[in-house]
Amino acid sequence: MRAVVDTGFVIALINRSDKYHQQVASAYKQPSEIILPQTTLAEIAYLLQSRAEQLAVVRFIEFLPSSKLKVLPLTDEDLQLAGAYLATICGQPH
Repeated sequence: MRAVVDTGFVIALINRSDKYHQQVASAYKQPSEIILPQTTLAEIAYLLQSRAEQLAVVRFIEFLPSSKLKVLPLTDEDLQLAGAYLATICGQPH
């Protein structure tokens, strides 16, 4: 099984006092591939730094290589699709 997770999943996994921590920790323990889009890394770092401290960001980055989270990099095609989508939302032809 494969799952794509977002910032909220990671924050709940790290923060034991988060109301979703138990659910997320249980899901994390399942034998599955967990994909973390590259685009979430900046948001995760920002939230960790603003809610905890800069050291929490360091710990998160150090945790990634040994974790089940597989960072999925953006491709040029992803960026082109995102640009086209945003242009459509803004009412601009693409």
